[in-house]
Amino acid sequence: VHVLASSHVVSPWRYRNYYPMEWLDVVGPNNTICVAEFREQDGGSSITQLMLSRRTFHHPELDLAVLEVAEREMAIANTEAFGMRRLNLRAADTDLVEDEPMAFHGHLIDAAVDPNDPTAPLPEPQTIQGVALGARGDRIFVRPSEELTEGMCGGPITDADMRFVGLLEGTIPQSHPSAPLRGVGVAAS
Repeated sequence: VHVLASSHVVSPWRYRNYYPMEWLDVVGPNNTICVAEFREQDGGSSITQLMLSRRTFHHPELDLAVLEVAEREMAIANTEAFGMRRLNLRAADTDLVEDEPMAFHGHLIDAAVDPNDPTAPLPEPQTIQGVALGARGDRIFVRPSEELTEGMCGGPITDADMRFVGLLEGTIPQSHPSAPLRGVGVAAS
């Protein structure tokens, strides 16, 4: 059992240009642990936690990390007991069709909330609809129906049958010279 995530989320010290915080100068893989925490749908109390292996595999070119769940059987039992479902992968030979309905799954982060405040509300789960634009190499491009916020990075993109299509790496900036591409989600597939 594995967890897919954005490398910049699970290993921020690898992305010093994106994360300028000084504390990252003293943090690295040798003094961190990875835990997948599952919470009530409204962001409330923790349902369960799964310890992840310290080994994180980073794709050499994509913003993609793979973490192995330390206790496989416990992970499967917990996900089933709490009604969480694992996503099935879309077959690799299934072509992406232009304008095919897609959905981004992630979290809504309130920019006004201080992330260092332990009493601050947690990010809320969010799904944003979109449509496929196409694929190029290991990346797919999906136009969202609304702007994607930071909390959506690392979340899955699914097709209409809830099959995993890709992992959101980020969006094309609004300053991009090609107006049709501005705000488009880019995902590792």
